[in-house]
Amino acid sequence: MAVTRKTKRKDESQDAQQDTAAFEAYLNKGGSRAQTQPEAPPKAVRFSLTIPGRLCEQIDTLREAEPINTSRHKWVLEAIVQRMQREAEQE
Repeated sequence: MAVTRKTKRKDESQDAQQDTAAFEAYLNKGGSRAQTQPEAPPKAVRFSLTIPGRLCEQIDTLREAEPINTSRHKWVLEAIVQRMQREAEQE
């Protein structure tokens, strides 16, 4: 079986020119600006906190004095928030 080259069409050069012209028009058209997404709120950060024994006992005593049971975690978070609010008021 003889191997022959694929015959070229005569109008291929015209197709290539049309494709190039269409491509150039597309490039010159430009695009839209990227849309900015609203900033996501920061994620919760996990870390270990070591509380000395005596300080932990004092915290537990204060927690037990409250009429509603609260966890140490919640109590510490509330203490941090109160401290931040005081600092903000002083500024």
